[in-house]
Amino acid sequence: MQMIEINGKVYGYAIDTKNMKEGVNFITSGSENLEVGLMKHKQGKRIIPHIHMNIKREIYGTQEVIYIKEGKLLVEFYDDAKIKCGQIILEKEHIIVLTGGAHGFVMLEDTEMIEVKNGPYANDLDKKRF
Repeated sequence: MQMIEINGKVYGYAIDTKNMKEGVNFITSGSENLEVGLMKHKQGKRIIPHIHMNIKREIYGTQEVIYIKEGKLLVEFYDDAKIKCGQIILEKEHIIVLTGGAHGFVMLEDTEMIEVKNGPYANDLDKKRF
C-alpha cells in the first residue's frame, strides 16, 4: 500500500492486490468517507452473519475506489489551484482510493476499471471539469 501525500494533503491510497496478507486489512483510516479493506481467508473460514444498521451519516465530498481489472492507467493529481502536482501508474489488479484533491486519468493501455463511490450522485453539483 502506498499513501499518496502531496504537500501535506492525502490524495489517496494505491494498493497492489496481487500479494494480499491473510485476514482483514483495512487500507483507509477510520475517518475517511469510504472504508476500504482487503480480505483474504482460507477455505472454510466463516464470517458471522451480521446486519449493517441504518444510521445517519453526514458526509462532505466524494471519494472513489477504482479497481484496475485489466490494462494500465496513469492517475494525475491536481492541487486546489488546478495545477498538476503528482501522478502514479496503476496496473492490472491495483486499486486506488481517491480521498482528496482533483484527479484525471490517461489510459496507457486498453483498460477495464470498476469504480465505487459514495452517493447518491448529485449530477451537475457533484463534479466540475477543468
